[in-house]
Amino acid sequence: MGRFFSLLKTLGSCLREDARALRTRIFVGLANLFPGSTTVSTFVRPVLLQLAGARVQHPCCIHAPMYINDASGLSIGRHAFINLGVRIEGRAPVEIGAGALIGPFVCIENYNHRPSGTEVLPVSIGDRVWLGARVILLPGASIGEDTVIGAGAVVAGKIPSKEYYAGPPARRSLSVG
Repeated sequence: MGRFFSLLKTLGSCLREDARALRTRIFVGLANLFPGSTTVSTFVRPVLLQLAGARVQHPCCIHAPMYINDASGLSIGRHAFINLGVRIEGRAPVEIGAGALIGPFVCIENYNHRPSGTEVLPVSIGDRVWLGARVILLPGASIGEDTVIGAGAVVAGKIPSKEYYAGPPARRSLSVG
C-alpha cells in the first residue's frame, strides 16, 4: 500500500510540473505568433508572459521568437529589453534587472546534468546589464549591475558590478566606470 501512495505522490508531482510547462508553452507560443512590432513587443508580449507565470514590470520590450521552458521563475524588471531568439530554461529563478539589455540569441541556462544527478541553480542579471549577442549564462551565473558582457561570452559564476567581460570563457577586460 505504501508503494501505491508513493506512486500517486510521484504522479501528482509530474502532473503539476507538466501543467506549469503547458501553461508556459501556450502563452509563449501565442506571444511568438504576433508580428514583430514595437507596440506588440512593448505591450502584448509582456502581458502574455505574465499569463505564462512570469513576473514582468512594465514597461519593457520583448521580441519574438523567444524560447522559455518554465516562466514561473522568471522575473523581468522595468525598461528591460529582450532581443529575438533568447532562450531561458527557467527551472530555477531567473532575474533580469531593470534596464537590462539582452542581445539576440542569448541562452540563459539554469539546469545542469551531473554524474550525481541534475543540478538546478538560479541566474541573476543585475540592473542596466548589457549582454551581447549569443552570450551563454550557465547555471548559477550572477552578473552585477552596470556590467557589459561581450558577444559570444560564456559566463559561469559571479561577475562583479561595473565591469566589462568578453571571450569564451568570459574574462575581465576592463572596468566600466
